[in-house]
Amino acid sequence: VAFTDGGAFPPGVLLEERIPSEEDVAKAAKPEQMSLLRQTLLRFAELAPEAFQPATPEVAQCLERVGRNFRADGRAPGTPLAAWSEGVCDVSAGHTSHPATTHSATEPLFEFLQRGADGQAAA
Repeated sequence: VAFTDGGAFPPGVLLEERIPSEEDVAKAAKPEQMSLLRQTLLRFAELAPEAFQPATPEVAQCLERVGRNFRADGRAPGTPLAAWSEGVCDVSAGHTSHPATTHSATEPLFEFLQRGADGQAAA
């Protein structure tokens, strides 16, 4: 599994999207925007309720083992950045600009996915 500068809407994390609570809305720096996000995610949850459930321990362990998040960073693409952040290993996308991460990480990302298809992606 590969992400390019992946993240989640607050208060969620990469592998666990969460719907902001009323308390989250009240505490937000921009409560109106957070309220709109809450309403949108509540509608999404009606359509796909399982999308907002925490991953089982087995799924989380699998994603931790075989997931990579190609983050905005100027080091060579694929260079490990942190052991694990939000449940997957962070690696450099090879570019410091968020909008450019998908393009700059394309080759190492597909190399990583190929290793996974070959059964060699686990950290």
